[in-house]
Amino acid sequence: MAGAPTPTSTPRTAGLTPDVLRLLRAGAEQHERGRLREAEAIYKDALAAAPYNPEVLHLVGLVSYQLGRPHDAVAHLERAVAADGLVAAYHDNLGLALRAVGRLEEAAIAHRQAAVLDRHTPGAHFNLGAVLQSLGRHEDAIAAFRRALAIAPDYPEVHNAIAASFARTGKNELALSHVRRALATRPGFADAHVTTANILASQDRFEEARAHYAEALKLDPSSPDARRGVALILFQTQDFAGAADAVRAALDGPDVDILHIGAESARRLGRLDESEALYRRLCAATPRSADALRGLAGVLFERGAFKEARDAYQAVLAIDPACAISRAQTDAIKAKQETGR
Repeated sequence: MAGAPTPTSTPRTAGLTPDVLRLLRAGAEQHERGRLREAEAIYKDALAAAPYNPEVLHLVGLVSYQLGRPHDAVAHLERAVAADGLVAAYHDNLGLALRAVGRLEEAAIAHRQAAVLDRHTPGAHFNLGAVLQSLGRHEDAIAAFRRALAIAPDYPEVHNAIAASFARTGKNELALSHVRRALATRPGFADAHVTTANILASQDRFEEARAHYAEALKLDPSSPDARRGVALILFQTQDFAGAADAVRAALDGPDVDILHIGAESARRLGRLDESEALYRRLCAATPRSADALRGLAGVLFERGAFKEARDAYQAVLAIDPACAISRAQTDAIKAKQETGR
């Protein structure tokens, strides 16, 4: 879940020359039109003229984030915060960039500081909750989302997000009440349909879940979460052929859940070449995953490729020495090789 960048409520432009102010106005005009590269070029001209101004640093950092360069964004936004630590937007947008580069604990600190500086804007509370959710701290995330809802009761993204955290803490009915509120506020909210489907699937209400996944895919055909959910339901209901077909339709990205479902579905259908290829892709994407290596080893064993299977099981044991299945299979392969059978 990605948060929305926060605009500066009172830009820090004191001391800037008229020429730099003109550049900022021109850059903002391009920015508002969505012409990000043009805005960036103008902002960088302003930065060359005013390299220490916090608002100029903030705008360069913000547009870098929006252009998909979060490391550049972090560098500029950290300088903006260092130059003026009293602007909530600087901290909030720094938090988004830190999250994008995987520095989640620091992102939480940045969003929390933004929320302290501006208690009456829901965005910082929502962004803080989203990071805490990514960290698995769902009770803390719920508290942050509740603060956002106290300010903006009809904020559909927050209702959807808090529903996901309630579901993770086993409060499914409360979760469903919030996600229904999200859909009532925004009926075409694909992510809320996915969240609803995830909750229903966790309750084994598979047909209802499938309907919500289908609606999500109608609204957003590229939704990886919806496609993953459909494949998982088919797998859980032992429709392995359907799951394998769903996976093939979704294999245009490195989604490890999709790869795992596809590899295991193909194995159960006896399509071992297909299963091995998918498990190898999964192992390449997650080289330290004992589950992926164990799955590959099992397929190799079924194919009679005992030396490769043994190597894969030994790789599992290097990661998870307590894996009894891998140890037993390694011993079985060793015995088979020694007896020549």
